Amino acid sequence: MASAVGVACQTQLANIYAQMLQIYKVCSEFISHGAAQQGGQVMGFANVRLMRNVKRDTLRLVQTFFGQAAATTPPQLAEAGITVQQVAQRFIPPLLEPVLADYKSNMPQARDAEVLDLLATLATSLSGFISQEVPKIFEMVFECTCDMIKGDFQSYPDHRVKFYELLKAINTHCFEALFQLPDAQLKLYVDSLIWAAKHEQPQVADSGLNILSDFLERLLKGPPQMYQPFFGQYYFTLLQDILSVLTDTFHKSGFKLQQQILMQLIGASENGKLPEVAPKQRSMEFLFDLVGKSFPTLHRSQVEIFVLQSFNLANRKDEFQAHIRDFLIQLREWGSHEDALYEDQRAEALRLAQASDAQMRMAVPGLVPQHDPSRALEADMDDI
Repeated sequence: MASAVGVACQTQLANIYAQMLQIYKVCSEFISHGAAQQGGQVMGFANVRLMRNVKRDTLRLVQTFFGQAAATTPPQLAEAGITVQQVAQRFIPPLLEPVLADYKSNMPQARDAEVLDLLATLATSLSGFISQEVPKIFEMVFECTCDMIKGDFQSYPDHRVKFYELLKAINTHCFEALFQLPDAQLKLYVDSLIWAAKHEQPQVADSGLNILSDFLERLLKGPPQMYQPFFGQYYFTLLQDILSVLTDTFHKSGFKLQQQILMQLIGASENGKLPEVAPKQRSMEFLFDLVGKSFPTLHRSQVEIFVLQSFNLANRKDEFQAHIRDFLIQLREWGSHEDALYEDQRAEALRLAQASDAQMRMAVPGLVPQHDPSRALEADMDDI
């Protein structure tokens, strides 16, 4: 209904909203009580599965409605007799309390990943109204979800993916709200991104790296009074962790993002943005000691050249990437893995070669059938 009718269904939804949330709460309490008495086995009971379906359908309905409301144009909203602000004020406050409380209090197996999906939609679609709730969301959802997924790299795959989608939505649309968090929660946020960067699963690792890179970019564009305290606490920790991930052989697929984050960190120091917390000389000495201790097989002169060039090239993206790639090839740990560093260039070269071959074949009348996919490829190349 919500996806077909859109925001026009707000009157019908408002009529059943309180009762719908009450049913959600009753189902949650029943499941929690059963789990407390009989343990995780209740998740397999037929009545519990049905109640969880009711909860999930409730979350999906509300999520769809909010998404439709945010995508509706002002004239359409006026025709429906409501504004986005009224939608937020009418539907968000009664929703958050039962949903967040249920998520936090339930056992891990009973927590619905759809809650994270709903919160990501709220952060994306109604950021102006949800930003003030970010501290509460972190308190009720963030830490308990971290505890679920940080024990290993396999359990709760849906929660794992949707958790980082939520972080991305908050980072993109509610960025300033992150600095309203208590220090402990902000630290947990940064730790979760570093943990993601070290993840064995490329999808999760790339999500964490993308969020971290975007976070640093937004932060460095802000006022010094915002990023100076942050880097005073996290600069050298981030530098150490990113270099660690960059130089091991388990996260080769993330090379492009890893070196990009390293360039952002070094560039901030090189460009004099952190004169008090990470001046250039101190950063160079830290990096020199870190690389020297991590790779004792390297000569002192090799380490010195690497550090000097890293700062010299911090504002030249392509040259910096080539410099990092050359350094990794020097390391014995990367002896048989250097092919991975050229994966982007190899993929682009292969694409161009295929396009060239397709054009040559098309030049011969009758060689390529009328509906061959290569004809579409040639059309794309002609557009270019």
